[in-house]
Amino acid sequence: MDEAANEKPANLKRPVAKYEVMPPSDAELIESSWTNPDAFAAIFERHFPAVHGFCARRVGSSTGDELAGETFVRAFRTRSRYDVAQHSARPWLIGVARNVVREHLRRAGREAAANRRALSREVPGSYDPAALAAAAQDARAQVRALAEVLPQMPNDEVETLLLHASDGLSYDECARVLGVPVGTVRSRLNRVRARLRAALGDSSTPDDLSSPR
Repeated sequence: MDEAANEKPANLKRPVAKYEVMPPSDAELIESSWTNPDAFAAIFERHFPAVHGFCARRVGSSTGDELAGETFVRAFRTRSRYDVAQHSARPWLIGVARNVVREHLRRAGREAAANRRALSREVPGSYDPAALAAAAQDARAQVRALAEVLPQMPNDEVETLLLHASDGLSYDECARVLGVPVGTVRSRLNRVRARLRAALGDSSTPDDLSSPR
């Protein structure tokens, strides 16, 4: 048999398997930072916008800068206690930020008022239903309804609504931040939904509050 016939072309190469390199999870970065503190810088880069937004919505942008910085200082100092079973650090960081903001507001006795102002900070002078009530069919009606019910809502409902609708946290993440069962978060948001429905005088329900995430 002709050896040339069995000879493989010189340019025929075995395909090389390509694997997509996934970035490390937050938990992996924080665990790495236990021995390599510089690794925590990636956590700052990933989550500073969310943490700053959380703070700024409650105390304004200028003070929010300071409190967001304090949040990451505290998070860095307590990173050895982070539960690495939680892949995303966002709820943990928002929980730290919540404590920082509450301490700041308690010194002036303004926590409840700040939560209510935060719900209107997206659009100064009004309540933005697109951010808070998730694209209601009649924006003007939603604005009036939210403006009517906010003064009547307990602060725990306002805070839960703010975390879910404005900060974009899921039900599970809200529960982790607030330190309550997810069922409590669901119940609070259901009560908010009922208040909005009553204020609107119909059975319409904002999509963002009707479906758990």
